[in-house]
Amino acid sequence: MFTNNDYKEYFEQIARVERAMIYDLQDLVLIMKDGKNKKILENITDDEVRHYSYILKIFNSFLFENVSEKRQHVRTHSLGRVVLENIKNKDIIKGHCVDISDGGVRIETDKKIDVNDKFNLEIGLYNNSDKIKCLGRLVWVKEIENEGCIGGIEFIKK
Repeated sequence: MFTNNDYKEYFEQIARVERAMIYDLQDLVLIMKDGKNKKILENITDDEVRHYSYILKIFNSFLFENVSEKRQHVRTHSLGRVVLENIKNKDIIKGHCVDISDGGVRIETDKKIDVNDKFNLEIGLYNNSDKIKCLGRLVWVKEIENEGCIGGIEFIKK
């Protein structure tokens, strides 16, 4: 019999796959020159976003019913690109935005990052042409087997 945690891990895996498909499709749409094929890719992207929204509904409906009550800021599920510049060693790390709030951003990256590292961030959300530039500190990170890591960055007010 599956536990609630088993279901959570299973749907987290599905969510990661759906997000990866959205990221890859968005990248293809940006470079596609042929208007007909570009439209087809946009339609496929819309389908993947719809699939991803179903997973979010599952999370919100029974897996994470009381989590939002503990949060200081409401998260908005907004996918996009993130560039992190480590303030200490100037390393540049590229990744993706999973969700964002007034207090911070959840990111995915292929590179290992360390808790308490501070970054200059540039966030480009797919649904917004303006880039967000800010300062942040990694407050938690979870390594994902063979896939990099996912972490939470708290915005730092200058």
